[in-house]
Amino acid sequence: MAEQRAETDQKRGHHLTVVKDDDFDPEYPHFKGTITCLVPTKCGGWQECPESHQIEGGPVNDGPWDSDEDAPWFEEDYFTFHGVEHEWRYGYGWTVPFEGCCVADNDSSVDSVHDIGLENGEGTYVVDDEWDDTSCTLIVVERVSSRPAQAVTND
Repeated sequence: MAEQRAETDQKRGHHLTVVKDDDFDPEYPHFKGTITCLVPTKCGGWQECPESHQIEGGPVNDGPWDSDEDAPWFEEDYFTFHGVEHEWRYGYGWTVPFEGCCVADNDSSVDSVHDIGLENGEGTYVVDDEWDDTSCTLIVVERVSSRPAQAVTND
């Protein structure tokens, strides 16, 4: 119970552990990293819903701004289908909360890891995440350790 309360009180955040790549060459340095989600329940993010959406047996393929006025989701960005609240995102359709860590599971952050390694060297860092729709850029907030810790992933 105390662990649940502590997790609820924590702010969302991530640690990035940066290490030299296995074939590290000082002339052409390359780094890799592991992201640890500090509070997975607060990570946030969204994903396209893989489920079928139907109301009264009919498919719901249009969004709130392209639907008929009599549709229950007309002009509603949020609507509950199959017991889960969905958000309409133009270009993606009906989306649901991401399960897991959207930062650690996003491959676009790999470029940030390399850049952070070049600028700051090996170590463990508190990082913030900045999103451009579906691409994630990591930004160093502070260094936690100059020695890379044994990273623990949230797989």
